[in-house]
Amino acid sequence: LNERDSLSYGYLKLEDDISANFLFEKMKWLSRSRGISQIIGPINGSTWFPYRLMCANKNTPFLTEIPTPACYPNILEENYFDVLKSYHSNQVHSLAFEEAYLTGIQKQIRKWNWSEEGLSQVNLEEELYAIAVFCNTAFKENFLFSPINPNRFIQLYTPLLSQVDTQFIRLVKNREGGIEALLLAFPDISNSYKRLIIKTVCRNPKGAIKGLGKYLVQWATQKARAQGYSSLIHAFMASDNMASAQASKEMFGGTCYRRYQLFIHRL
Repeated sequence: LNERDSLSYGYLKLEDDISANFLFEKMKWLSRSRGISQIIGPINGSTWFPYRLMCANKNTPFLTEIPTPACYPNILEENYFDVLKSYHSNQVHSLAFEEAYLTGIQKQIRKWNWSEEGLSQVNLEEELYAIAVFCNTAFKENFLFSPINPNRFIQLYTPLLSQVDTQFIRLVKNREGGIEALLLAFPDISNSYKRLIIKTVCRNPKGAIKGLGKYLVQWATQKARAQGYSSLIHAFMASDNMASAQASKEMFGGTCYRRYQLFIHRL
């Protein structure tokens, strides 16, 4: 971040204001003693692992959300932490899609001799390894990004994928079998009604076919609607990301379901 040395903290548990003040003063002392100029958190190592504070509201948590006490943002601000980055998840109730758009992109996929595939359960580890390599390239310009070891990615996602229906995970592959776009979506098994969580959408920014991200979201919307889903969650979007946050609102009619904040203290 601005090529400055940073200290980050991950797991956070604050009993009261006094213990919080003590903890953060120790962090500041440690940072100064090592020439570190800023403290960022909560971020548990990297953005591949739990980070951000979940801002409280009346909505129930969905699968993969990690609740945090409502008082934590105020405690951080009282200890002179500022909001570094804001995020939000949108909920979509109108499961609308553009059939002509879907058909048009599908024609382009066939024209380039590309393919669309679900997640292979037979070769799951090999598939997850390839997804990790692709994500490391696709996300490299993202804020605070650091690459993940593909084997660690396999360990991270295998338990989740053993719990959920994977039919909404979609890969667009080129003629050589390389991934050009990815949709990671799964049912929200934490709720009794049918809601789909769209967790990750990414594409090769240099790919020959434009609009694959929008296409995959519309593909999932069409599939969810056909199966009687009542809503979608577009999860964990950077609030200043025009490509995802604005598209969720303007193209799909998404409304804010939850906000999240990442904090910084500059020494």
